[in-house]
Amino acid sequence: MLPLRAYVHSQGIVYHRYNESKNFKKIPGRTWPLSQFWQYVSKNYGLDSVTSAISHIHQTLVHLLLLAELSMMLSPPDDVIAG
Repeated sequence: MLPLRAYVHSQGIVYHRYNESKNFKKIPGRTWPLSQFWQYVSKNYGLDSVTSAISHIHQTLVHLLLLAELSMMLSPPDDVIAG
């Protein structure tokens, strides 16, 4: 089994909302490249906020990959399910 990997691309897409809506619907025209989003956060909330957010994203990705790996290890192989 190969190790799982994840990359945060500097030009990844951020769906950014200006209002406080609690829904998860995408708002057309509200996408930014990740680098532009970090500039916005830094300007409006400070560099510490950017550093904290990046750390939280990395921690979340690590936890997600660990859970995915565990799930793959615990699920039966495809040939057992099909057969």
